[in-house]
Amino acid sequence: INNNLNIKIFLLYFFGFIVQGMSEEFIFRGFLMNSIGGKHNIILAVVISSSLFSLAHILNDGVTVLALINIMLFGAFMSFYMIYFENIWEVSAIHSIWNFSQGNIFDISVSGTNSGESLFKTGFVDDKVFINGGIFGIEGGIATTIILALSFILLFAFIKKKKGTE
Repeated sequence: INNNLNIKIFLLYFFGFIVQGMSEEFIFRGFLMNSIGGKHNIILAVVISSSLFSLAHILNDGVTVLALINIMLFGAFMSFYMIYFENIWEVSAIHSIWNFSQGNIFDISVSGTNSGESLFKTGFVDDKVFINGGIFGIEGGIATTIILALSFILLFAFIKKKKGTE
């Protein structure tokens, strides 16, 4: 536990991540995905917006191919979540909480960036980079790939159930 936590800076990061997560969601899901989806099919819109969302992280510290795949999967999950629940605010909240929790609760690098003040002080094991993502953070590790895959399965089960009731 970080006994020297600067609560003011901690809260500034919280509000900063709200703006950051919401901004990225409005750009990639709200505008880009909907613009493409309105003229073409929704799968193409999800693929393009998620791919560009991933490429927006390509210059971050510690980026790897797996990290870019995971960022793209996260973008695709957020896209399908938004389509299913028809609510960009929930997607924005999930994105913001995802980033804030990693960086400012658990002291994990957020897509290769350090988040400053955190509730806990942690580190990663150098020889487990494939699992933990190394300096890029957990978004660069296979553990995130597995969690995202399980999340997709659950979301698609909800989508299938919703279609069966319509």
